[in-house]
Amino acid sequence: MSVVGWSPDAAAVVRSGLADARDELERAQSRLRTRTWPSAAALSADDAAVVAGVQALADDAEVACGLAIADLDRLGLAVDLAGWSYQTTDAVVRGAVDWAADRLSVGLGVATRAFVTAAVGGVGIAAVGAGMLLMPLLALAARNPHVLSMAGAAVDAAGRLAAPLLHGLQALVQQHGADLLNHPAFVDAVRLAMAQLDDVGAGFALLPGSLVDDDRALGAGAMVATVLGLLLTGHPPRLPGSTPVAIERGATGAAPGQAPVASYSDAFARIQSMQSNVEIDRYELADGTVVVQVFAGGTESFAFDDPDTAYDMTSNVENAMNVAGGDTFGSADAVLQAMEAAGVADGDVVQMFGYSQGGAAVAGAALGAGVRVQSVVTFAGPVGAMAVPEGTTAVAVQNDSDVVAALGGPHVDDRLVLEGSPDLDAIETRRYDDAGQPLSDLMVGGHYPEAYWATAQQLDALGDDVVDAVWAPVEGAQVGPVELESAGWDVQR
Repeated sequence: MSVVGWSPDAAAVVRSGLADARDELERAQSRLRTRTWPSAAALSADDAAVVAGVQALADDAEVACGLAIADLDRLGLAVDLAGWSYQTTDAVVRGAVDWAADRLSVGLGVATRAFVTAAVGGVGIAAVGAGMLLMPLLALAARNPHVLSMAGAAVDAAGRLAAPLLHGLQALVQQHGADLLNHPAFVDAVRLAMAQLDDVGAGFALLPGSLVDDDRALGAGAMVATVLGLLLTGHPPRLPGSTPVAIERGATGAAPGQAPVASYSDAFARIQSMQSNVEIDRYELADGTVVVQVFAGGTESFAFDDPDTAYDMTSNVENAMNVAGGDTFGSADAVLQAMEAAGVADGDVVQMFGYSQGGAAVAGAALGAGVRVQSVVTFAGPVGAMAVPEGTTAVAVQNDSDVVAALGGPHVDDRLVLEGSPDLDAIETRRYDDAGQPLSDLMVGGHYPEAYWATAQQLDALGDDVVDAVWAPVEGAQVGPVELESAGWDVQR
């Protein structure tokens, strides 16, 4: 278990704990300094000797308090220095890596352009450029049955030519794919590569670097890749953002009498108990405080246009398009609709939790929310490049073997990243379907709910002030009476 990156609030959390301890020592020292003792003249010789001994012990305790206070002051300065050093070193190292990766990516784009030019000449460059510009028109044209027929014939012919290569790749993936996809080094490489896709394109266009931010580049890249994939398969695509999502009331997995979640294990268990795509628990505490906890689950369908749910791959792509100050798309928009339907008001303590697609959904919804969001905790969410709203505590729980979380790219500086290393071989899960075939998600074992359940338990066992700071607003709600209202919503188009 490790903390990746540095939260701006991390040092403040530790300093707050040290300040509390210092206050207690100062109060104890003050009580020792202002103590009163009985007059020795009124005591027997034996009692006077006992009092003198206690006075000596009290004097020693007062001196010890002073020394401890001085030690705490020095420790506080060390915490400040450590936080500053970590943040500065992290910024320098990350900046150097990003600079090198940007330059390499631009070079790769230039080399790709040279390869295409050598292979098909200048016409090939023009065709690629025109294809990128006309992608929406091509997508609409693909709805034409004649175009689909021609595309299908072309794909079939290409498939026959590439069949030997594809069979070899398939055998390689079946033999070593799981080991590769779950290897931390490969996962880190994917995370870095996702941040450099725009620079490869810039190099291809002979530009010195990308002209867009990483979050916008990630969304644009996801949309283009989706449309290209759908075109190549001849499947009539649903363009990302073309059909808004809608919500309808569903069941809730809330248990009667439950308290607000106040640990990583409780939060993940609540997500796993969900019966709808989005669920909202509203608590009114004994002191009148209203706590709203929003939960969003993982992908229901890996189709791009599933008629039964909008919790599909199209929403995954749309979630990558959510940026600060822009419109909200995909299942993130469904979360905002559910929050409005639940009557979430400014002044409520709003905490959001999500797993996988749900993580990207709540992170995107926080950017477009009309109320202040106190915190966003994501498990396995591809949220790396997604911005964090000002004043929101953002925590990303990810496994170092989870390639799905890496698809969001490197994390922004304002997000605290907690990285687990679960023992995938020790995780008990259902590995085969009813027909005895291996389950497809075995390829990404680090993304398993079981793997994140293990990580959540590890986080809670740390007892670390920085890791647990997100729970401070609801720690007191675990005792005393609370009133609970819960509702669920399913997402459609």
